[in-house]
Amino acid sequence: MTDKKESWHVSKSVPLSIIGMIVVQTFWFGYWTAKLSSQIEANTTAIMKHQQDSNLHMPFKEKVELFVPRVEIDQRLNNIEQSLIDIKQDLKRIK
Repeated sequence: MTDKKESWHVSKSVPLSIIGMIVVQTFWFGYWTAKLSSQIEANTTAIMKHQQDSNLHMPFKEKVELFVPRVEIDQRLNNIEQSLIDIKQDLKRIK
C-alpha cells in the first residue's frame, strides 16, 4: 500500500463568499467573547462593591437592632400622648 500524503486544499467549487463569511464570523465571535468577558468583570466588581457597602446591604440582625427600638419608642410616645389627652379631658371635667 502506498500512502500518498496530500496537502489540504480548497477546491475551486467552494465560493469565496463562504470563506469570507467564516472569517467574519470568527472575528465577530472573538469580539463578542471579549465584550462578554468585560461585562462579567464589571458585574463581578459591582457585586463586590455591593457586598462591602453596609449601608445598602445591611444584615437582617442589624436591621432588627436598628428599627425595632424605634418602633417601641414610637409606641411609648403615642401612649404618653394619649395619657396627656386623657388627663386634659379629666381636668376639663373637674372645672
